[in-house]
Amino acid sequence: FVNKATGSQEEPGADKLEPCTQGIRELTANSPDGKRYVFFDTPGFDDPRPSEDDVLRMIADWLEKKYGRDVKLTGIIYTHRINDNRMSGSVCENRCLFARLCGDHFAQRVRLVTTMWDNENPKNTETYKTRASRLEGDIWKPLISEGARHEKFFNTPESAWDIVNGLPHPLPAW
Repeated sequence: FVNKATGSQEEPGADKLEPCTQGIRELTANSPDGKRYVFFDTPGFDDPRPSEDDVLRMIADWLEKKYGRDVKLTGIIYTHRINDNRMSGSVCENRCLFARLCGDHFAQRVRLVTTMWDNENPKNTETYKTRASRLEGDIWKPLISEGARHEKFFNTPESAWDIVNGLPHPLPAW
C-alpha cells in the first residue's frame, strides 16, 4: 500500500515468506491534488517478532520523537491480506491507541483495508467476499460501528490514493 501511494520500492526481502519490516519506515509523497502526506510503515501485528505490544510502543515512541506529544494523525490504514484465513484481533483491541493517535472520533479516521484483490482468482471470488463480510460483521464490527470503514485495495497508486483521500481532512496534511 505505502509503496503504491508513494511510488517507492519495496523493502529488500518483501518477496519472502518472513516479514521484512522490522522498524518504522517513513516515506513522504504528494497526493495527485498536491497535498503532502507522511506515511509510515511498521512491522505487522501478525509478526511474532516484534510482539504487538512492542510494535505499538515503537509507533508511540517514534511519533513522540518525530512530532512531539500533540501530533494527531490524519488516519490509520490497517492492511490485511484477504487471502489469509486467520487474523489477529489486535486491531479492535487497540482502540485506545487509535483514539490517542487520531483524537476525537478516531474510528472515522481508521481504514480497515483488505489487500490482494488484484490477485483474485475467479474460483476464490466467493471465498474472498465471504471473508470480507465476516471481517466486517465480526472481527472489525466494533470499529466499523464507531465509524471505521472497510476498503478494498487493488494494488495500484489510484486505489491507494482513493483510500487516503477518503479519510476526513479537518487536520492539516503535513
